Parts: sequence; structure tokens; C-alpha cells
Amino acid sequence: MIAVAGRAATATGLHDRISFQVADVAALPCDDHSVDVVVSTLSLHHWPDPAAAAAEFARVPRPVGRVMIYDVRFAALGRAVAALGARPEFRPGGVRRAPVRVRWYPVTPFARITAGTPR
Repeated sequence: MIAVAGRAATATGLHDRISFQVADVAALPCDDHSVDVVVSTLSLHHWPDPAAAAAEFARVPRPVGRVMIYDVRFAALGRAVAALGARPEFRPGGVRRAPVRVRWYPVTPFARITAGTPR
């Protein structure tokens, strides 16, 4: 998926402004307040400790950064929403959960969690 994302960034002319990497959700290899957007796709259902992930997701975004988590809607999304919502860094912007609709698919299999502007 990293290779697919890289090709899409190149195709849209964003390759010099965006990067993708695989990382441990509880130990992101990023400096504090160093990224604009953190995206996790289809990994939440594997997280052993959503609170550790929430701490990292609060640590790495810039002051106007965002966190976007995508997973199957049947995953334990409530634990992630609660862990993010418990972080004071996300209280100003809030944490929201919403279905992700796919026009051509008859059901809504995915959900998105967004955490508002930290700090």
C-alpha cells in the first residue's frame, strides 16, 4: 500500500510534499509536532493498546495537524474514539466517528475517526 500511495503522489504531482511509511502505532518515528496529517488505514483492529496510539497521535501533529483513522466499521472503533477523546490535546477540535460511504457498494463497510486540531 505504501508503493501504491507513492505512485499516486507522483501521479498527482505531490511526491515532493508528501511521504508515506509503515510504523508502530505506539512508537511513531516522527519528531514532536512535525507532521501535518497522520493517517492510519485498516490497522486499528490490530492495535493492542489504543491509549498508546492516542498518545502518539497527540504528540506528532503540528498545531494545525489532523489525525484520520480508517478501518472496517465492525472493528473496536469505540476504544480508539475513547482513547483519543481522553487526550486533552484533542478536546478543542473533538473526535468524530463517521461511516465512509462507497457509492458502488451496497453497504457501508468502513468508518473514519478524525481527531481535530491538537493543541
